[in-house]
Amino acid sequence: MIRDPELMKDILVKDFPSFHDNDIFVTPQEDPMMGRSIFFMHGELWKRTRSSLSPAFSPGRIKAMMPLIEELCQDLVDYLDEQGGDQQELKELFVSFTTNVVASCAFGIKTDSLRRPDDEFRTMANKMVAPTPIRGLAQLLVLNLPSLARLLRVKMVPDDVADFFRQVVKDVSTARDKSGQTRNDFLNLMLLLKNAGKLGVRPEEGVKKPAEEALAEEFDGEKISYAKIVADSESLDDITAQAVGFFLDGSETSSSVISFTSFELAHNPEVQNKLRREIADVLEKHGGKMTYEALQEMHYLEMVIQESLRKYPPIPFMTRMCTKRYRLPPPKEGVSKDDEGFWVEPGTPISVPLYAIHRDPKNFPDPEVFDPERFSKEKKREGIGQCHLPFGDGPRICIGNRFGLTQTKAAIASVVSSYIFKPCVEKSPIPVELDPKSLLLLSKSHLWVKLEKIKG
Repeated sequence: MIRDPELMKDILVKDFPSFHDNDIFVTPQEDPMMGRSIFFMHGELWKRTRSSLSPAFSPGRIKAMMPLIEELCQDLVDYLDEQGGDQQELKELFVSFTTNVVASCAFGIKTDSLRRPDDEFRTMANKMVAPTPIRGLAQLLVLNLPSLARLLRVKMVPDDVADFFRQVVKDVSTARDKSGQTRNDFLNLMLLLKNAGKLGVRPEEGVKKPAEEALAEEFDGEKISYAKIVADSESLDDITAQAVGFFLDGSETSSSVISFTSFELAHNPEVQNKLRREIADVLEKHGGKMTYEALQEMHYLEMVIQESLRKYPPIPFMTRMCTKRYRLPPPKEGVSKDDEGFWVEPGTPISVPLYAIHRDPKNFPDPEVFDPERFSKEKKREGIGQCHLPFGDGPRICIGNRFGLTQTKAAIASVVSSYIFKPCVEKSPIPVELDPKSLLLLSKSHLWVKLEKIKG
């Protein structure tokens, strides 16, 4: 278990070649969806896939998706208006919102999880993450007893969930192939990458062209047959696995961040008021439009979200696997590394307890206090953020963090512009009690607030 800031930086960034794999082993044979996902890939396959997928999460790509996000943010506010404000459970509210966003940005499908809680996309996502005893046991086996998990054929993604997303990819791809129309969403990018030989290829097969060139191509029905690509079961799983990972990460972790941030705003009215003033000033400069550029100018909003991520990192721990013999530095100052130290052997798991590090007063004074000023430019120059790793660090930093932050900022800015968050302590007392059964960070008593519509 690693807690020292300098050591974390060494392992995650400086000496990454010695720790380039996650401590989670899932093969495509055991679990086709997770085994083919970039989050669980190892070695050269991970490196190639990461290089291929990175352009899909560039600022330009996310900016192109911004009109879709803005439209769904307005739909979120409209839904709250229909409900008449009053009390809302934040996690359920915002996971329905992020499900709509990711379904649109990933698959080009319009869903309405806000008004239809039994929506199939929401139901399938819930089957993967709901903190039930069965899911908890499956996660325990996969994370801690992988050999037993393989023997029992335990899967992180249930078969019915995998089949649902496969069918979605098939249906959307076939429809686009027939119509000759395309859409600037994640699925289209994955299809282009697969066609270019940049997704799911084996190292010995090589590649046809750079990922940037593949993603720059215009759709040509004669050159790219989407239906032909997904007709191959292996190609279908390569594409579906990345889409499932994007969907799960984009809906569950982002909704967690939005929920905890909104909850803290309810209990810190001075922070909420300052944030509302900034949002109003920036939107006025941009003609009232929630554009990508406008979000980049909301610096206090960025500080608020980063402080929320400090207190409530969506995934409370991070793991790595030693892949090359590595000598830890000596624990005593002034001692030469050659004289003393500790050898970490290949195959040794490394754990970074993010939640504990973020709440350690040695790293963040008064850690229970919600103080966005910790992430001001001045504090960053002082190095206070060196222990702040909500998305990880180094080459394996979360590939979708830019998209997640964009939809998070847009949602918070939209709701804060229209509603005042107020505490609902009768339903959600403070401090927040976390659910010990969940792999993700969740509140045991849920996150209830009262909403008051801003007049005028």
